[in-house]
Amino acid sequence: MGLDLASVLSRLKSDLAYREAFDDVFDEPPSLLGLTQALGAYQRTLRSGGARYDSYNGGNTEALSGSEKRGLALFEGKAGCARCHHGFLFTSLEFENNGLYVAGEDSGRARITGLREDYGKFKVPSLRNVAQTAPYMHDGRLPTLSSVIEHYDQGGNPVFGKSNLIKPLNLNERERTDLEAFLHSLTDTITFAGVEMP
Repeated sequence: MGLDLASVLSRLKSDLAYREAFDDVFDEPPSLLGLTQALGAYQRTLRSGGARYDSYNGGNTEALSGSEKRGLALFEGKAGCARCHHGFLFTSLEFENNGLYVAGEDSGRARITGLREDYGKFKVPSLRNVAQTAPYMHDGRLPTLSSVIEHYDQGGNPVFGKSNLIKPLNLNERERTDLEAFLHSLTDTITFAGVEMP
């Protein structure tokens, strides 16, 4: 969220509704422990596993369109997305530099570790429900999935520490369309945070 914890706690304490909510749940005013517990409880409500991709992966060959199937083949093959986005959550849970220009004050993992080699590295996000989570990248600089695909298709930018996994893809227009269609198939069709999704 781009704020230091002291600022977050200050904001929580200055808002009557949050103070009352913390008191109801934790019997105390907003605190760092309460904040982390509240965020953890919220994150545990986020569930996914009812996407059309899951149905396809479970054996229903009709669950994906032709375009989505071609996109899946690209995802796992030519585009190389599955090198970082794999498994049930579609993430390696690793930290990678994906070739974005980064501001000094937003230096990625290096901000935590102090290591030069961690400059510009951010945690690889899950792609579950990715069509529902615009804008994209760690700072929201890319507004659409097509702009994300374009970034990777161009091989990112020539920045210090860029992962050797990020290379020009040379996708044609149909391949970019198919890849985006596949990403939409990762949208959960049952519930997301307790809310029924389309």
